[in-house]
Amino acid sequence: TFAYLYLYSIPRSNKAMEAYNKVELNAMGNDSIAAEQYKKVADEYGSTKGGRLAALSAAESLYETGKYADAAKYLKAFDSDDEIVNANAMILLGDCYVNTNKLDDAISAFKDAVSDSKGNVQIAPRALLKLAVVYDAQKKYGEALKCYEQIKNDYPEFAFGNGLSVDSYIEREKARL
Repeated sequence: TFAYLYLYSIPRSNKAMEAYNKVELNAMGNDSIAAEQYKKVADEYGSTKGGRLAALSAAESLYETGKYADAAKYLKAFDSDDEIVNANAMILLGDCYVNTNKLDDAISAFKDAVSDSKGNVQIAPRALLKLAVVYDAQKKYGEALKCYEQIKNDYPEFAFGNGLSVDSYIEREKARL
């Protein structure tokens, strides 16, 4: 194990971070080029920290260029010890699924984001809101209502970007039921 660690694993991890950082420096501002370069790093060094970061960055760049199915592939390969980063990656994965009309998969991703966020006041209500929107699209108004009520009860300071209150969404769902 000593030889494996020092002759293979550590040098490979170092090369992965060097490759990732090189893309970070060279591909700024061009999502198409960045996506291709991040994909190469992610594919070559997938199990390393640099490879996983490249997978996330590739997914973000692919999403920005409208390649949602490809972005989802790289998001599924991403994993981090940081629960907040994982939660944000799950939100992006859910968005990919929404854009490819895989609503049940989106629900699963948004639920994972809520769970991974561990009650983070920025991330959890955002994931719940996205979850409610998907439930609305599926005409599952009771499920959407539960999401809005959870936002109201657990995250009362969360502000909706459109100026409406969570109460207006709750009333809408009750009327639909």
